[in-house]
Amino acid sequence: MGSLAKPRQPKYCASCGAVATGTRFDILGDQVPLCAECTTKVRMGVEWSYYLPTRKDVPLPLPGGFRELFTAARVLLEENAPENQIIPTLALANHLCHGVPRLVTEKEQLELLQGDEQAWTEGANRFARRFGGLRPVRIANGILILERQPVLVTVGYARTHKTSVDVVVTVYPHRAPLAAPAEVAMLYDKALSDAGLAHEERRTAHLSFAFYNSRLEITVRPGTVIKRATITEGVTVSKPGWRSDEAPFPHPHLMGELYGTLRKEFARELATRIRSRPPKSKHLVPACVAYLMECHGERRKGIHKLLNDHVVCGTGTEFKNAGLSETVQLWRNARKNSVVCDPLMDAA
Repeated sequence: MGSLAKPRQPKYCASCGAVATGTRFDILGDQVPLCAECTTKVRMGVEWSYYLPTRKDVPLPLPGGFRELFTAARVLLEENAPENQIIPTLALANHLCHGVPRLVTEKEQLELLQGDEQAWTEGANRFARRFGGLRPVRIANGILILERQPVLVTVGYARTHKTSVDVVVTVYPHRAPLAAPAEVAMLYDKALSDAGLAHEERRTAHLSFAFYNSRLEITVRPGTVIKRATITEGVTVSKPGWRSDEAPFPHPHLMGELYGTLRKEFARELATRIRSRPPKSKHLVPACVAYLMECHGERRKGIHKLLNDHVVCGTGTEFKNAGLSETVQLWRNARKNSVVCDPLMDAA
């Protein structure tokens, strides 16, 4: 028998970019390599980031081609979609080009909920909780449109029964200005009101916060109040007693004030861009698509042709191989870390 060649090992960690070990983990259907430090994080249950493959990685096959990505791009251009929809929608479409089973199933389940407003709302909220604040907005021309929620409020329940145990307010990095305290207080109030939970306590609560993976999480649990015990009819006691009761959740005003204090502390980390204006969809969409195709090993000449034939066709824009201002601007935009690269990696 001939000797078996040793398989080539990827060089870079899919999370932090450090030199990877031979260990691979199943993430959204992909077998991705990690370094020793990120491997430890995964095994300890610590949250970590999975970045899109770059040209340093072995290019992943695309069984469905770029069809889903191109269709999503055209829909976003036709609707002149805002930045907070363009980035997550294209990141999802890129994964669906791989036929990632879990995401395909999520999309199919949401398609079945169309026409039922309550069921869609519940399904969209569940999706947002599972996928880091990326909330489904609608389905257009077969494309699931997502929207990045700058702030997400979720009510946590005990696993064994449906008793509420905490409320988590997650603030994701987004372009300045950051959400105002009054806005966070309103979202908190709505989440607890929809869940039928009392939230008027002003004297006691268990509060904690953590800033990690570029996001701020504020966790709130009900405090404890001491009350004089009532004497049950027919029972005689020598002295009145006391008992501990769980208080309601804290008042929205207190949540808003707590968030306002933490926003000042982490403003620099939460604000992805401070001064730049939001990019126009006609510039952002082609730049994102070009970046994603280049990540999968496509050459620029081929990218220009694919964009012309499947994305910007009919818009009056055309990308030549070199020299024209539109082409220069395309790759200048695609190289902007704070506008294209980092947001796409975070959404992915």
